Order: sequence, then C-alpha cells, then structure tokens
Amino acid sequence: MDMVTGLLTRVFNPNAGRHAAARDAGNRRASVDAAVEWWLRSLTGRDGVAQDALEPFARALRADLMARLETTYRVYLEVVHQPKGVLRDAALATGLNLDAFPPATTMSITDVKVEVSKAAAEPYQLLHAT
Repeated sequence: MDMVTGLLTRVFNPNAGRHAAARDAGNRRASVDAAVEWWLRSLTGRDGVAQDALEPFARALRADLMARLETTYRVYLEVVHQPKGVLRDAALATGLNLDAFPPATTMSITDVKVEVSKAAAEPYQLLHAT
C-alpha cells in the first residue's frame, strides 16, 4: 500500500521531491550554522586564538560540514586533547592553536539537530533542533 501511496503522491504532486530537498537543505544550513557558532563562541577569547583566524576557520568548517552532510546522516566533531578530523583540518588550514579547543568535547550534527557533550561521561545537550 505504501508503494501505491508513494506513486500517487509523485504523480499528483510532482514537485514534492524538490520541496523536500529544499526543506532539507534549509534545515542542514541551520544546523551547520548553529554548530559553527557554538565552536566560535567556545574559541573566542581563549589563549592562542587569534581573532582574525576565527572567520576563516568558520568558513572552512561550514563548507566541510555542508559537504559531508550531503553524503551522510550524521557528523561527529571530537576533541580529546586536541581536535580530530574535520575540526583539526579546519584549524590547521587557518592557523588556529590546536590546544585552544575545549578538551573532551563531542558534537553530533544532523540535518535536524545539533547536540554537544562537554565531558567524556556527560550526556549530550541539545543546541539546535528544527
């Protein structure tokens, strides 16, 4: 029955797919913006962080997250003692001090929500949801 309903929806509402894609892109942009803003706030004023490096860091991180969320459901950003993966790449590309990142932090980013844990055993806190 679901196949028939899906077929009828596509036949009688041919733009539904485009509308859903536009909605997903808007949700993704809002989630990525919330995540990037959180990292900017957490790095502002920390030792070894040049304020003029934050904007290029934000652009690099935003572009990388948008590209990754095009192909996967969820992206994790992690800092153990120093940032790993996506965060590390953006920080190195813009000259940020890797030791300035808040240790033991993990962030989960999807198209519809952003959550962060600020310590190894601490539960995730919701930062953004659509």
